[in-house]
Amino acid sequence: MAPEGDLALVRTCLEKRPDAWEGLVARITPPLSRIARRILMRYRLPAGGGETDDLVQEVLGELLARDGAALKAYSGRDALETYLAAIASPRDYRLAGQKP
Repeated sequence: MAPEGDLALVRTCLEKRPDAWEGLVARITPPLSRIARRILMRYRLPAGGGETDDLVQEVLGELLARDGAALKAYSGRDALETYLAAIASPRDYRLAGQKP
C-alpha cells in the first residue's frame, strides 16, 4: 500500500470509525511480524510464533499508548513499514541488553 493509503487508514483509526482498528491490524500485522522476526533473529533469540506475536503486540500497544500518540505522529511521508520498524527499534535495544 502506498503511503497515502496507509495514512488514510491511520486517519480512519484516529477518527475511531467502526472496524478501522481491525483493518489497520490486518494491514500491518504481516510486515510487523517480519520486522519482529528480524529483530529476534538478530540476537539469536527464539523467533517462533509466540515470541514474534509478543513483540508484535508490544508495538500494537505502543501505537495505542498515550491516546494514540504514535498513530497521530505518522505523517505518511514514509511507508508504514518503515515507521513500524522505527517504533520497534527500542525493543531491539532492550533485547540486545537481554542477550546472554
